[in-house]
Amino acid sequence: MAQLGADSGPKQSFDIDNGQRFADWRLTVSTGTSASQDNKDAITELYATDELPAKLHYVPRSARLGGTYREAIPDMGTVDGGKTCEPKVNTDAQGRTTLSWPLTGIPVDGGKHIIHFSTSIGDMTDPGRDIDSQESLETRATVRSKNNMSQPSTYLSTVDTFTIRTFRHNTTSLSTSALQAINEASAPIGFTSMLAATPRRSSYAIDILPHRQSGKDADSHGQPVLADMSIKATGFSLTRSNLDGVTIRYTTDPGKQVYDTASITSGEFNSWSIATLDQETGKVDMPKNVTAWALIVDARSSQSRYDITFHLDPGDNSPGDLYRNRWGNAVNQVPAQAMVVQRSVSGMAWYDENGDGIRSADDTLLKDVRVTLLGQGNQPVKSVVTPHQVLTTKTDAQGHYRLTDLPAGDFHLRFDPAPDTDWAHLTTTAPNADRVAQSENSSAGPL
Repeated sequence: MAQLGADSGPKQSFDIDNGQRFADWRLTVSTGTSASQDNKDAITELYATDELPAKLHYVPRSARLGGTYREAIPDMGTVDGGKTCEPKVNTDAQGRTTLSWPLTGIPVDGGKHIIHFSTSIGDMTDPGRDIDSQESLETRATVRSKNNMSQPSTYLSTVDTFTIRTFRHNTTSLSTSALQAINEASAPIGFTSMLAATPRRSSYAIDILPHRQSGKDADSHGQPVLADMSIKATGFSLTRSNLDGVTIRYTTDPGKQVYDTASITSGEFNSWSIATLDQETGKVDMPKNVTAWALIVDARSSQSRYDITFHLDPGDNSPGDLYRNRWGNAVNQVPAQAMVVQRSVSGMAWYDENGDGIRSADDTLLKDVRVTLLGQGNQPVKSVVTPHQVLTTKTDAQGHYRLTDLPAGDFHLRFDPAPDTDWAHLTTTAPNADRVAQSENSSAGPL
């Protein structure tokens, strides 16, 4: 557990009513020390797993190897530095998830290697699958090495568990969720916020729209603005108009882009401007630069549930951008977030000395090989980020290459030799060798 509790130890209790919907994790793996001076440069490959219970959900693209963690309770924490290490994610029929990481090129020197990742807690969109009043959620982590694939055990310190406890006092009456958790760059970002109310009783909820934070901690590029909004009511009414008793108020004041909806009093939001609401279609009209809005249901309403769907025009955003929506009232607040997908491709160029298709310690790593992403008709592909440059790079001294900010689609890579290199007599090595880790075989073929 990366977050800290009141006693400065690992955080174990999460208050769902106060929006503590994210648990940040720190998975630490290490190797033993070399047995002798002759083996001081030894490296290995580690295989780490973390098993999550059904009500903990891995947040895509949150995993990083190394870096510096910064807590942001109740929001998801952030990691500065390190490198992306997205796990393989497998979820079974009962909703339990196993995260798996292969870690390559790890020195056998006793050093510690930390994987940071985040999970969301419960399901705000489905009360039947959400957190109950009190629950205990246990995770189980294991690690194996390439040279020791024995069953993990607590005796060998290759297994560890940690339990968090969640609690809540209010029943689920509010939820918000992203229409798509992962979005393309420049595509509209959508959310749905729900209020379940007791018919013939007054209720309200406030939505603080995602916005670009200032300073170095900004979550996104560009400034999102409201594109459209609509509301749908469901319940017991059989009358033609089922939005009677519903008012939506809004403000364009940037000062209302606060964290806590409870800090906005009824006197404040009842003084906001009234949006135009079409009782027949549910369409809502308000200015594009709205910063927060409130759904107010008075005692005339005979409906029990209201779903408000809206989209944001993100402006000139970039892969990796994060949008957080906050929905709540004085006693309950729930967050939701959407991300802009960040696609990448990486690998290693090397000379296979014996032609077996397996990269070994005797093989030469190739520097300055030009790697270019190609699409239809073998045309170079451009980045989704302004100024949309061609996606090409050179391998480093260790033969590594990495291209980021890829668009969606099917592509392949072209490898051009380093300057003054004669490759005329060479060909690609045997592809997809059996019984070897994916990081040590080749998937390249001739054009």
